[in-house]
Amino acid sequence: MPAPTQAATDLRDPGHPGNPGHAEFSKTLREVHYMEAGRGIASGPHSEKVAAALLVQGERDGLRITNVAMGPDGQVQGLQRFSAFDPPKTVSVDPRQAQSVEMQDYASQWAQLRSPHLVRQAAPAERTPEQAQVIAALSASDQAMFARIRQDVPAHIGDAHVAQAMLAAKQAGIDDAGKIDRVLMAGDALWVAGTTPGFRASTDVVQQAAPVQETVQQAQALNQQREQQVALETQQRQQEGPGGRGGPVMG
Repeated sequence: MPAPTQAATDLRDPGHPGNPGHAEFSKTLREVHYMEAGRGIASGPHSEKVAAALLVQGERDGLRITNVAMGPDGQVQGLQRFSAFDPPKTVSVDPRQAQSVEMQDYASQWAQLRSPHLVRQAAPAERTPEQAQVIAALSASDQAMFARIRQDVPAHIGDAHVAQAMLAAKQAGIDDAGKIDRVLMAGDALWVAGTTPGFRASTDVVQQAAPVQETVQQAQALNQQREQQVALETQQRQQEGPGGRGGPVMG
C-alpha cells in the first residue's frame, strides 16, 4: 500500500513526497542569493522567505522563475526568461512583507495553487492482492520505474494511475527509472519528466484508469517490441560487417 500522504510542511525540506515544491524553491533561492551577492546584501533566513514568496506568486501567475532581480522601488522581482530574445514576464514581492508569513504557510499556499491533490486529506489507496501480484510480475527495470513514480505521487492516487503513468512515460521514450528527472502533479495531471529535455508524459488522474493488469500487459508488449527491434538492428549491423554500408567489396 502507498505510504500515507503527508501535507506540505516546509519548502526547505526535501525529505518526503509531501513536499514537491522543494526543487523549485531551491532554484529560486539560489537566484535570490545571486541577486543579494550582486548588491552586497548578506543572505540569511530572510532570503528563504523572499524566495518562498516569489515561488508562490509565480505559481499564482503561471510563471516559472528563472532569474531574480531587485527593482528600482526595492521590490524583489522574479523573472521568467528562457531566452535572451524573449521579453521577460515578471512577478514582484515586497521583501519586508515577505517576512510576515511563515514558511509552512508558504508551502501550503504553493501546494494549493499547484494541485488540489497535494493538499487533499484522503485515505491512501488500497493495493489489492491481485494488483500486488501483477506489479511483482513486472521486469526488474519496470518495477524500479513504477516505484520511482509511486514515491512522488500522493498516496490517495491508486496504483492503476501510477501504472498508466509508467506506460505513458515508456511510450514517450522514458523507459528506465534512471531516465526520470521529476514526477509532479499539476492540477489533475500527473507528469513524468525525463532527463532528456522534451521527454515527458502526462496522465489525467481524474479519468478512470485501466486495470493494472491491462496496463502491465501493454508495458510488457512494448518491452518485447523494443527487444525485437534491438535484436533486428544488431543483426543488421553484424550482416553489414565492420565496414558498414558502402564499405569496399573484398574480392
